This record gives sequence, C-alpha cells and structure tokens, in this order.
Amino acid sequence: MGWTKDFFFFLEKKDFFSRLFLYFASRQDIIPYNDLAALEKAVSNPNVCAFMVEPIQGEAGVVVPDDGYLRGVRQLCDKYNVLFMADEVGLFQ
Repeated sequence: MGWTKDFFFFLEKKDFFSRLFLYFASRQDIIPYNDLAALEKAVSNPNVCAFMVEPIQGEAGVVVPDDGYLRGVRQLCDKYNVLFMADEVGLFQ
C-alpha cells in the first residue's frame, strides 16, 4: 500500500508541474533570432522576466548570430533586469 500511495502522489505532483509548465509556456513570445531591436521592444515590457535563446541555431543547418549579438542581448537583459538564459534547447511547436 505504501508504494501505491507514493506512486499516486508522484503522479499528482508530476501533473501539477506539467500544468504549471504549460501555463508558463503558453505565455511566451517568440522574438526573431539575431534582432536586438525586437528583443529590446520585448524586454522593455515590465512583465517580462526572462529571455531564452539557443546561441547557435542547429535545426536548419548551423546558424551563428552576428558578431556582438549575444553581447547585446546581455546588455539589454542587464538594462531591463531580465534573466538571460543561453542554452541548447529544442522547442517544438
């Protein structure tokens, strides 16, 4: 009985986190890659808390940003107090 109870607790907890993730994922905006002007427009919104980017795009070959793009992202995120997350992430829509 103890294992069953723990298993159902795990399912309930997992479901909670899945719903929480889906809520936040539904509140995302997509910013054009390598476009600092679009990024500044987005992060200047006081309700934006984070910016996540895959620094080198790999879905359609290797796409590297212009020189200074990531430095510009860092500066904009610092300016507007937005968390900057750079990771190799696969987002599927």
